[in-house]
Amino acid sequence: FSKGAGLLDLAMLAVNDKTQEVMKGAAKVKIARKVSEARTPKDVENCVALVTGGGRGIGAAICSALAETGINVAVNYKDDDSSAETVVSNILSAKGKARAYCTDVVNSDAVADLVGTVEKDFGSVDILVHCASPPISSIQAEDLKSSDISSYLQVYVEGSISLVSACCKGMAERGYGRLIFLGTEAMISAPPSGWGAYLAAKHALWGLTRTYAHEFGQKGITSNMLSPSLTVTDLTTDIPARAKEVEARRNPMRRLALPEDTAAMAVFLSGQSSSYINGQNLFITGGAS
Repeated sequence: FSKGAGLLDLAMLAVNDKTQEVMKGAAKVKIARKVSEARTPKDVENCVALVTGGGRGIGAAICSALAETGINVAVNYKDDDSSAETVVSNILSAKGKARAYCTDVVNSDAVADLVGTVEKDFGSVDILVHCASPPISSIQAEDLKSSDISSYLQVYVEGSISLVSACCKGMAERGYGRLIFLGTEAMISAPPSGWGAYLAAKHALWGLTRTYAHEFGQKGITSNMLSPSLTVTDLTTDIPARAKEVEARRNPMRRLALPEDTAAMAVFLSGQSSSYINGQNLFITGGAS
């Protein structure tokens, strides 16, 4: 054994039942000094989360929940200044730290600038929560065109690629990072009629989530997805009240999901206690799926 190089020389000799030599060889094995340990983050007061689509719905709830734990929050939004500023104002009123950033995640150059600005303002981006979403349009399967999926792919897939590309280098250098993407319960249950384009893009995002988990895990970066069932947000306002009531009665919890249900799991995945959860899709369904 060579201590300096950490190499172990192995010699191998195999014989048959007549003690005749049938195989012989040698090898060098690299010995790790210790098994890799969990990476620990900075003090929570110095951790920074960038939440896309943070001005409304589930994104806003996640921003507030993360801020309550002491994490600094960058609230990204596309065009609703008032809602984003309300989220920031509420966090500041509760003695948290947050700023609003207007950026369309479809624009890769703008995303790079966004991450650079957040890093300049807060010092880093340690947690990325990608909640941004275009409105869900119902298009029947027989009427689907390839162009119908493009708006979803641009936000979910191209947006995540740009965001991760801008964030992962700093996360890898610090040896700590959390990537959290928003999916949907419809990925494992019977999808609502007309959701083909939306659902296809979510599955594409799931493929990226798994890829990031595999390729970044050794760098201390985890990648997971949160998939809630029908949630009471502005994205579901067009769903008839009767349909929501039926869905709530069908659920074992006898209610629809709330943004806070998903936010609580985002907080969990953002912390050290989830350091060995990687490449998972956590379904928040109240037991429906």
